[in-house]
Amino acid sequence: MNSGREELISALSADLRSIARPAGRGISVALWLLGSASFSVAFLLWEAPFRAGFVQQLTHTPRFLAEFVLGLVAITCLGAAGLRLAIPDMGPLRRRIGWPLLALAAWLGLMAYGLHDPSLPLSMAGKRPHCMLESALLGGPGLRWGLYLARGCWPLHGACTGLLLGLAAGAMPALLMHVACMYSPAHVFLYHLAPGLALGVVGALAGAWLLRIR
Repeated sequence: MNSGREELISALSADLRSIARPAGRGISVALWLLGSASFSVAFLLWEAPFRAGFVQQLTHTPRFLAEFVLGLVAITCLGAAGLRLAIPDMGPLRRRIGWPLLALAAWLGLMAYGLHDPSLPLSMAGKRPHCMLESALLGGPGLRWGLYLARGCWPLHGACTGLLLGLAAGAMPALLMHVACMYSPAHVFLYHLAPGLALGVVGALAGAWLLRIR
């Protein structure tokens, strides 16, 4: 680096001061998660009622309740990390995306255990004819809204930001299907989780394009 460039950088950075993180990000995360969940719930209820007896299943089957709660935790972690990743930070990227992906892996691991030992008796009760399509598409508005919020910041990692937001948005309808559609672990993975989490790929591609620094 030549001396002229060093002097220029020194002059530009001489008066830099640390600033606080933008206020209100927690509120934005909460509103985004609540709005995404409300949209999915409203659409699913408009099409058909949730599975009969799902409240009793949640209150009387601890592992089924744990599957649902851990799913909520994973979605919250993914959404919060995605929106916070839009704010420039000097911290290591893998640390910022590692813990939400770990939460997602823990949820999927618990769900995968159900393939060997289902938490509920297998049942066709509540089967929805278009659950795969709903799982794939209902997260779309949430992803679009999340990318809009992220674009208002200064994201340095557009693809990773979009990936986290896409996973969170797609996991939301997949989780709701856990109490809205039939219960069968194989069905859950093939028709709910797989199409819902595929939105993470869409989010990564959209984030790389829409959130790039201009």
